[in-house]
Amino acid sequence: MRLPLGSPVVGVMRDQLPYIGISILLVVLGWSVLGLPLGYTAIAVFVGWPVIGTLVTADDDLRGGYFNPDGSAVPPWMELVFWGYLSIRAALAALAFAIEAVIAGKSCWGALVCVALLLSLGLALVYGPSSGRSASG
Repeated sequence: MRLPLGSPVVGVMRDQLPYIGISILLVVLGWSVLGLPLGYTAIAVFVGWPVIGTLVTADDDLRGGYFNPDGSAVPPWMELVFWGYLSIRAALAALAFAIEAVIAGKSCWGALVCVALLLSLGLALVYGPSSGRSASG
């Protein structure tokens, strides 16, 4: 089933699509050009990059920080949607481990179970009752 760009599911994730696209490009380049392991490169790019970026700028999100001078904004990492997006990114990294296992001729069931669990956790956090979003419109 193909989701049109105007669908509610893609609409919520639309702000993440450029980052995911750039991440996929970096993973493929690191794997094909530099010969880096696919799974570990995917973990570094899909999960490590946003986590390190969040840690580096966390103080700017707090009250009195650069992005929150009056203290009225909630830092993005204090919302469940942020962790949902990070879980979806982790699912994509686990998928890279599964692809790498298939290429090596090994079983990929463990990685696929991780993909399913992380993806369901991410979607639950993004579309959960406290997010105020709806997957059905």
